[in-house]
Amino acid sequence: MRPLFPDALTREFEELSRVPEKLMEFHDKISRLKFLDPACGNGNFLHACLRELKALENDLARELSLMEVRSPRKASPSRFYGIELDEEAVKIRRDGLLAREGFFSGSFRRGGGA
Repeated sequence: MRPLFPDALTREFEELSRVPEKLMEFHDKISRLKFLDPACGNGNFLHACLRELKALENDLARELSLMEVRSPRKASPSRFYGIELDEEAVKIRRDGLLAREGFFSGSFRRGGGA
């Protein structure tokens, strides 16, 4: 996935470390990013993008917490778009992205516990 995801964002994040105001601006920037897969098929590209974006956001939140700055999670599946002719594939992918968002936000738990 790394070749598909903009390494420039990771470099930008690393350059901004230790400057809370700049990190907050960067967080706003990545939360506004939109992703389009014009032939999404099974949606692996969209899933991988969401995973990488969430990982970057987690690194950002960790850096801010070291400076005692709280920053809410902002990345959302609502910024991911795909084009697919197979309606069933679209439903499966949309549900998968929403489930992944639940996984990353902690609203779903392993082992069937609620």
